Amino acid sequence: ILLSGISFGQIDRSVRPTPAQAKKIELKDSEVFTTANGITVILSENHKLPRVSFDLSMGSDSKIEGEKAGLSDMAGALIMSGTSNRTKDELDKEIDFIGASLSADRNSISLSCLTKHMDKGLTLMKDVLLNTSFPESEFARIKKQNEDALLSAKSDAGTMAKNATVKVNFPGHPYSDVMNETTLKNISREDVINYYKSNFTPDGAYLVVVGDINRAQAEEVALKYLGDWKGGKKYVASFTEAAMPEGNQVTFVKKRGAVQSVVYVTFPVNMKTGDVNQLPSTVLNGILGGGGFGTRLMQNLREDKAYTYGCYSSMNITEYGSWMSAGGNFRNAVTDSA
Repeated sequence: ILLSGISFGQIDRSVRPTPAQAKKIELKDSEVFTTANGITVILSENHKLPRVSFDLSMGSDSKIEGEKAGLSDMAGALIMSGTSNRTKDELDKEIDFIGASLSADRNSISLSCLTKHMDKGLTLMKDVLLNTSFPESEFARIKKQNEDALLSAKSDAGTMAKNATVKVNFPGHPYSDVMNETTLKNISREDVINYYKSNFTPDGAYLVVVGDINRAQAEEVALKYLGDWKGGKKYVASFTEAAMPEGNQVTFVKKRGAVQSVVYVTFPVNMKTGDVNQLPSTVLNGILGGGGFGTRLMQNLREDKAYTYGCYSSMNITEYGSWMSAGGNFRNAVTDSA
């Protein structure tokens, strides 16, 4: 102990330690194959843990929902609400019994489970995929939840600002669809069913399989559980590139009684997933305001100026449209300075 204490005391702290050599990361290439009904399967083997996950994503592009904005979100929230073979409670109990995770959204269904429970988990996943029933009672419940959420949003300046952000960045684009009281009333259970039937189709779908499973097993389960899945052609949209506005524009949304101002500086970015500039842009965003107290926005507006509790930035890069945003909540008295 004495020797180590003496040695520790002799370290020259004015000299920055030399970083160790970065470890070489070696990732095995994924295996890719296509099923007879049009599903592209991407397999990444990892046998360290006896677990496996299946992520099934649809190939259809997003549609402009217009007068029924919020339809896809409603459908996504209802997919797990029961099937023609199982009620919601029965489905939840069977998932919990094997310690699995089965979830869905407006464009995908995902399963994660122990390898020994893979067949049972895929049986439940297939039941949801092919037999989801959208019960009337669950539809009414989810619709009421959305009504409450819309009422709450009227008093939430942050939600109002985010809605304005997508409206100004993506006019005439699916990203600008924002549910309101009128569009919610326009959505029927039949609309939800038709959305599901037209979008959840094997044509162009991707099944990403990761974990304790090999190529032969992946081919076997893909054929066994998804081989008889049928549907129409995927929907292909043509979106115009978001254009930068001419000059600076200010969009003001009034919120009576607000003790803070929500301010976003935002603009569309001409970039798609996989772009050569995606990684540099992501690193740039991390330095600017992507998270933590060491970012430039946080250091300037919180630590130095004390204008806000937090100021962040985000670089959102997607296949159908990308945008940059930076901002936060600021005291009314320093809104202009911020």
